[in-house]
Amino acid sequence: MKITKKSQLTIRCDIRKKVERLPNLEVELEASRERTTVTRVLGAPNVGRSIVEALRGSAGITRKGMTTDELMVFTRGEI
Repeated sequence: MKITKKSQLTIRCDIRKKVERLPNLEVELEASRERTTVTRVLGAPNVGRSIVEALRGSAGITRKGMTTDELMVFTRGEI
């Protein structure tokens, strides 16, 4: 692995496949003389939830309080 001029680190594909690899995943680096360890920060905001919250209401339609079945009928028509 290499660190770029912008201090970015590229993680090999085989390692990315073993861990959650979403953008904005919060990690912590711990360095010693022999090695550097990358650890996911527990309790960090859920990326998926953040995306849903950011998109909520972006279609201009607000349907609060609808059940899943009601929302499916609303978006897809009768099932």
